[in-house]
This record gives sequence, C-alpha cells and structure tokens, in this order.
Amino acid sequence: MVILTRETRHLLIKADPAFPDAWKTPLFYNEIKSMARELVPRGFQVAVQVNQHFVFILPDRDVDLGSVAEDENIVFHRDMTPSGLQFRIYKSRM
Repeated sequence: MVILTRETRHLLIKADPAFPDAWKTPLFYNEIKSMARELVPRGFQVAVQVNQHFVFILPDRDVDLGSVAEDENIVFHRDMTPSGLQFRIYKSRM
C-alpha cells in the first residue's frame, strides 16, 4: 500500500509483513528511490514501513530508524552546504 499525504509531505510505502523484503527487489526499490530523488529535495519524507519498523529513503542513502516509540519524533533536515543539498533524518525524544 502507498500513502501520499500532501498536507504533511509524506510518502509512506507499507510493505506486506508476509513479504517484508519485497520492497528491496530492484523492481520496487528502483521506483522508490526514484520517487525519493524527486520528492525529498522538495521537502517530502519517503519511508517504507514493515510492521512497526521504518526505513527512510533519501536520494543518497537509506536510513533505518527501526521502530519509533510513542514518545519519539522523526526529525528531518534539509541543509544547503557548499557541496549541495544534504539531508539528515533521526529520531528524537519529545
């Protein structure tokens, strides 16, 4: 299942728990990475969810944040550096 929310700027791909690694096959992963290259620079977050496990897909890498507790937030930064746009994403306690 794919959920795109323009208001919160999230693209969430919910993987079937019966096939938790299916999203990593080139057929799916290449499409997900392509969407991340297009959307993340525009301020969207692109994530794959398997059960309660989250992997965020950035244009240059994937960030496995694991499970996100109720008292944690996901923090996403886009920073302009001399070498271009850089992305940071991490969990933070409320």
